[in-house]
Amino acid sequence: MVDPKDLGKAIQRLRGDRTQKVCAEKVGLSPSSWSLYESGNRNPRQDMRKRLARGLGVGPQVLEDTAWQIRNERLAAEEESGAGQAAGTTVDVAADPALQAVHEHLKSMYHHLQEAMLILYLRTKPPLTS
Repeated sequence: MVDPKDLGKAIQRLRGDRTQKVCAEKVGLSPSSWSLYESGNRNPRQDMRKRLARGLGVGPQVLEDTAWQIRNERLAAEEESGAGQAAGTTVDVAADPALQAVHEHLKSMYHHLQEAMLILYLRTKPPLTS
C-alpha cells in the first residue's frame, strides 16, 4: 500500500495547472474534499481512487504508478540524506524489498493510529463553553 502523502503528491503532479475545483467538480467532490486527498490527510479507498483518477483524466493504474514513482523518489532522497541511519549504522531500506514493505506498513499503521487517536480525542473532549 502506498503512503497517503505519496498518493497526494501524485494527485497534485497529475493535476498539473488545473485547479482542484475543476478536477473535483468532474467527479462530484467538493474542492475541500479533493484538497484533503491531495494533501495526503485523507487516504482514499479503491473506489475513491478511481474517481480521483477520472477527475484527473487518467486511468487508476496511472495514478497508482505515479504514486509508487513518487514513493521511490522519496525513499531515494531519504537514503541520500542519511535518513536511514539508526544507532550509528546505515540501513539501506531501498536495497531490501522486505524491509521496504515493513517500513511502508509501519508508516501506514502510524497514519491509521494517528487518525484513530484524533477521532477518539474529538469524541471525548469536553464541549466548548461560552
